[in-house]
Amino acid sequence: RWNEGGELVRERGYDRGLEHGEWRAFYEDGALRQRATYQHGVQEGPLTAYAPDGTPQWEFVYSGGEQVGRRTFWFESGQKRSEGIYANGKPVGVHKTWHEGGQLASQGRYREGMRVGSWHFWDAQGRPIADPDGDVARR
Repeated sequence: RWNEGGELVRERGYDRGLEHGEWRAFYEDGALRQRATYQHGVQEGPLTAYAPDGTPQWEFVYSGGEQVGRRTFWFESGQKRSEGIYANGKPVGVHKTWHEGGQLASQGRYREGMRVGSWHFWDAQGRPIADPDGDVARR
């Protein structure tokens, strides 16, 4: 698909009417905005979004159309913002977030999409802070 100025804004492959192969979207200047892969209409593999300068903004992984595996977000600086694992489209296992300076901001676990166990939170200087439920975080 092209915009009114004739620049390519989206490129998709099809097989028998279903999305198939690499799917890409572009910024107006032609830089890659997003990339994904489809197999006979079902999303498979990484879905990645990029900033205009080409640095990754986020990446999700799909299998059979469901979000699985690692899900990561980055700050504009390229520093990791958050990371966690997904299974069957739900968060599972350890999930972490970071402050832009690289200091860990939160860490906790999910089971079948629900927060479980102790969650810990830190300010940008690494000091424990209260969690959203009002408990003081412990190191």
